Amino acid sequence: MQVIMKKYVYLIRHGTTAANQQNCLYGHSDVPLARAGIAQVKALANLGAYPNPANAAFYTSGLLRTEQTLALIYGEVTHVKLDSLKEIAFGAYEMKTHDSLKNDPVYAAWAKDESGLLAPPGGESLRQFSERVKHGLQTILSAGEEHSVVVCHGGVVGVMMMSYFDDYSNNIYQWIPAPGHGYTVIFDGSFPSRYEAF
Repeated sequence: MQVIMKKYVYLIRHGTTAANQQNCLYGHSDVPLARAGIAQVKALANLGAYPNPANAAFYTSGLLRTEQTLALIYGEVTHVKLDSLKEIAFGAYEMKTHDSLKNDPVYAAWAKDESGLLAPPGGESLRQFSERVKHGLQTILSAGEEHSVVVCHGGVVGVMMMSYFDDYSNNIYQWIPAPGHGYTVIFDGSFPSRYEAF
């Protein structure tokens, strides 16, 4: 009888940034945590909100906000930086707000697109982004670690959760956790069986 090994993947969204506070679209822009974001993550860590498994593998997207969040929670741990875990690339819309773009017809068409096939000028479509993120998660699962801590981005967490646990609404936004929060996902082998929010 084959024993299926359980794997635990802890998906943590980075803390709040100034770009969050200003409601900017930002994905690949390498912005730091805001002071409020640093305080927020420290407070959650002090409350014991984050999982702390022994012998975990650690991953980030390599962007500053995820590096800072990882260090605030777990200290200067050895970790792997995966480009596939970066937030969606907004291209020409990086660091701009909806209000500043709403009268642009190209932006309006992209914002209303439900197919996931349209991309911002110089950016990624939701479909391209989703495929990249799924590849990143497969890289993590293939490493064979029982516990993997992944500090990444709201859209990345949303894509992972939607692809595994939402067959019907196809609404990424309902899966995006608040900054500094996330999910524990339990896998039976490579199959996700359940999750818990934290």
